[in-house]
Amino acid sequence: QRRFRFGREMLEHLEDAVRRARQRLALGSHEDDTEDRLLLAVVVNRGLYRKVRASLSPEDFDDARAKELFALLEECFRNESEDLDGLLSAIADEDLRAFVLARSASDAFTVNPDRIVSDGIARIKLKSLERRRAELLIRMRTAKGAGPDAAKVLEDLLTEKMHIDA
Repeated sequence: QRRFRFGREMLEHLEDAVRRARQRLALGSHEDDTEDRLLLAVVVNRGLYRKVRASLSPEDFDDARAKELFALLEECFRNESEDLDGLLSAIADEDLRAFVLARSASDAFTVNPDRIVSDGIARIKLKSLERRRAELLIRMRTAKGAGPDAAKVLEDLLTEKMHIDA
């Protein structure tokens, strides 16, 4: 039986890791904050929403908070409400409202917002295609034993995979 001894340095390291994790949760940050950056750039620069709307759909987003913010931006777009107050009043989730308010106050989204939006769209689309491709591969593996229609199902799935890979 092994005994583990935690030295002071190890405990400090673990406490620091826990502190950083708590800060990330409090700030709502993610390892990949592409979705947040894209949507916050649009919150600050509403004129760019048309570009996002034409390129992405709610299904392209992984994060539930990002999906909600995307839907609220769409609602504001349809209601022709382009001010931050209108968006904030539409957000029911207090944490999301605080997140949007705190992060949109940053100047980070006023410097080259077109680039932030273009890069964000490209990354989210790529991630979405990778996710669809992985799902197709799983479906292809399970379709092999699907009985008499297996060949047709596999052919359809392979066609869809080739479309994604193109």
